[in-house]
Formats: sequence, C-alpha cells, structure tokens
Amino acid sequence: MKRINNFSIQIIVSLAFTLAAYAILKTANHPAQVDLIIEGVVFTVAGIIGLRGFFSKSNSRTKLFHRFELFYGLTYSIVAISCFLGITYFFKNPHVHEVGLQDVKNSPMLISMSAIKSISFVFMFLAWFFFYQNLKIKAGALKQILAFLIGFGFYFGISLFILSKTGDQSILSLGIIVGAAIGLFAVIALHRATRFLTIIFLLFSTVHLWEFYLMGMHKDLVTG
Repeated sequence: MKRINNFSIQIIVSLAFTLAAYAILKTANHPAQVDLIIEGVVFTVAGIIGLRGFFSKSNSRTKLFHRFELFYGLTYSIVAISCFLGITYFFKNPHVHEVGLQDVKNSPMLISMSAIKSISFVFMFLAWFFFYQNLKIKAGALKQILAFLIGFGFYFGISLFILSKTGDQSILSLGIIVGAAIGLFAVIALHRATRFLTIIFLLFSTVHLWEFYLMGMHKDLVTG
C-alpha cells in the first residue's frame, strides 16, 4: 500500500510540475529560453539521480542495472549541458527568439550544443539496452524482433505522415532515431512490469512529433 501511495504522489507531483511549466511557458516573453531553463533543471536532476544510484553501494542491484544507472545519468547530464549552452546563447543574443538552421551554422556554440545532444542518443541507447538485458525477457527472438519492428514502424510511420504535411525533412532523423528507441521500448514492454514505463516513454516521445509538426506548420510551440 505504501508503494502505491508513493507512486500516486509521484504522479500528482509530476502533473503539477507539468502544468506549472506550461503556465510559465505560456506567459513567458521568451518561451524558447524559458523552455531550455526548465529542461536544463529537469535533466540535471535526472542525471544526478542516475549517477547517484550508480555510485551508491547496494548488493540488491545487478551489474547490468548499475550500468543502466551510469548511462542513464550520463545521458541526462549531457543533455543538461547542451541545454545550458542554448541558454547561454539566448542570453548573449537576446534579439533571437527562434533558432533557425542558418543560426546554427553561424554559431559555434549552437553547433557544439547539437553535437553534444547527438552524443546523448548513443548513451541513451546504451542505458536502455542494459536495462533490457537486466530484465532477461523470456519471449522468443522472433517475438522480440516483431515487437521492435512494430514500435519502430508506428513511430516512423507517423513521422512520414507529418513529413507529407509539413515538408520538413528534419522530421525523418527524429523518426529514425526516436523510432529505434520506441522499438526498443516495445521489446522492453514484453516484460509485464515495464509496460507502464513504455506507455510514458511513448507519450513523451509523441510530444516531440507534435512539436515538429507545429514547427513545420510555422506555429508557436507554446500552443502545443
């Protein structure tokens, strides 16, 4: 019962934080900058949680789970660094409210931000791969391959649909990279204990598709 109550409290706190962040973004004069500040704080906390778990001594955790904690912590720590680079860029360029491709090409700081964030995807896959190995899923190889293809195909298919509506080809990279992560989570979902986690990850990742759709339609991201 205590575990259920703790879980319920976590859900309530998460929803309250999300609503508060949305309200702040909606009223901000510089939404992109505020968004990066919020993300930077959240990802810093996530990175600390992961690394704290890795460095804590516990005999109840397996070596694979410790590796998951390490790469989970590294992933979000790296993303937090990229967020703070973006925040620094906006502070140095207060006239810029939306960053375009040309802005990235002309700014070594934004190029570094993009490169660092790209590296985080490698650590993310390693983190969840170790998590997957730790689960020791009993499903056969064929079932796991099908689960991966269904997860990947679902997400990549939606990205192709958005591409047809917006013409924004950058959605393809998102569809491939995040689609592969969705595929991995579809395999992880074969373990009953992780299905709720997979649903959360799917919903969170779908937000990125919606953001790319809004950008492709030249709409304000805050409306989403």
